[in-house]
Amino acid sequence: MNLSSLLRATLRRWYITVPGLLLTALVVVAAHAFVQPSFTRSADVMLVPAPAAVPKGANPYLYIGDLGQAADVLVTAAGSQSSTSAILEGAAASTVTIARDVGTSGPVILITVETPTSAQAGVLLDRSISAVRSTLAKVQTDEHLKRSEMITMSTLSVDTVSTPKTKTQLMATAGAGVLGVAATLVLVSLIDGLLLARASREARRTWATRPFEDRGKSLPDPMPKTLLLSDHDIAHVVGSPRL
Repeated sequence: MNLSSLLRATLRRWYITVPGLLLTALVVVAAHAFVQPSFTRSADVMLVPAPAAVPKGANPYLYIGDLGQAADVLVTAAGSQSSTSAILEGAAASTVTIARDVGTSGPVILITVETPTSAQAGVLLDRSISAVRSTLAKVQTDEHLKRSEMITMSTLSVDTVSTPKTKTQLMATAGAGVLGVAATLVLVSLIDGLLLARASREARRTWATRPFEDRGKSLPDPMPKTLLLSDHDIAHVVGSPRL
């Protein structure tokens, strides 16, 4: 069935097309309401050299180039499953990601949280920053370092407004719409084909039961090839010998 035939079928079977499209609209609205958007917030934190590693009176930010390995160690420790599970405790359907910020060359760590609500995103981000700071202190304390020898952490930026992520919601809504329309068209095409086939059979049956001399006055449209009589059939009907 080509596009024009399908269009004619949808108009011909409007009593199926209209309810199908209305049902599709209801499914789309339900999908949009059921699949809620998520909210994300992020923060950038940077490692600061230990006081003992910086000459007196010097700018500590001039000495952050050697902290790349320390940042990798901190990301591994703070981003482990046990650490993130503690951060996410009580926060259902939420995620936290702790990784090196690939947009910078310094020892900057990017913390990103994703939660079902905007308010929860703020709480979870604060909790994540505190957890990373605690992890940094713990790994150095375990090495029995003096306070003057410990690397510290400075917060560079923290999102105060959550960013909604609607990709999943839009995909679910669009998918529901496409499936609904497709199902409606398939149903219309199937029923239309069945009804047309039945009408054609009834027309052929009616035509075949008419007297032979009246058949040419009202032929089925289109004339079925199976009903075209041969010379032999005509001779048999009229009782004359075959030509």
